[in-house]
Amino acid sequence: MVVVDNGSSVRTPQVVESRLGNSPLKSIYEPSIGLSIARNTRARVAKGNVLAYLDDDAVASDQWLQLLYAAYQEQPK
Repeated sequence: MVVVDNGSSVRTPQVVESRLGNSPLKSIYEPSIGLSIARNTRARVAKGNVLAYLDDDAVASDQWLQLLYAAYQEQPK
């Protein structure tokens, strides 16, 4: 998972860092403001075959990733 701090002026880096632990979470600072810029930054550093975006104003359901994974298992194209 990649978290992009898109030019925030709040404690985003500290909050993400405090939750990293041994997780596969990666935090990147992108100083150029803009949704498409942040998404392109995430795409550049992502290592997987599938990109799934969740913005800071959205809340994922408990099964969000499982449902996405299941959809790609059924229809890989």
